[in-house]
Amino acid sequence: MTDSLRRFPMCAILIGAAVAGCANPREDVRLTLCKDMVAVELGAVPSWQGSAVQLRGYQGATVTVRFATADRNQQATCEYAYDAVDDTALILANPIEAYSTSPAKLTINADAVFPKATTECISTVLAPILDPDAVLCSDGAASYRSFATQAKIAHQPSNNPPAKPGAFDREPLK
Repeated sequence: MTDSLRRFPMCAILIGAAVAGCANPREDVRLTLCKDMVAVELGAVPSWQGSAVQLRGYQGATVTVRFATADRNQQATCEYAYDAVDDTALILANPIEAYSTSPAKLTINADAVFPKATTECISTVLAPILDPDAVLCSDGAASYRSFATQAKIAHQPSNNPPAKPGAFDREPLK
């Protein structure tokens, strides 16, 4: 048996463990972020009871999570702005991709969480996992800009790519 064939079972086990180790690789980033922000606001991870996503076209999307704490059942909503310019194959295949990845509003039990708290939530969630040399790519929301500034990391809004040198240079119209 060749050396590469002997390594195959170990590689398969490692890949399987890595995939199994993902919390939920099919869970949308908006739902994950909403849950993480709720957990940060509560100071502990609650028992998640369910979730729902409502897409309302240009009016935005709402992610609702239901959860239980030691004393009661609760609910939080994250509002996401419509952020698409064109219908792309990705958006047609997965319509939630048309919405921002940063919530415009977080509400827990009908109490709004203000933008400063949202920045703090994002910081708590992202700071431990981002390398200092990383470039944070986001939808350009103020919470991400603020976090990147505080963390002293590069930030690039994905909906506003940097212009290439000379991209806007042209001959004057005659």
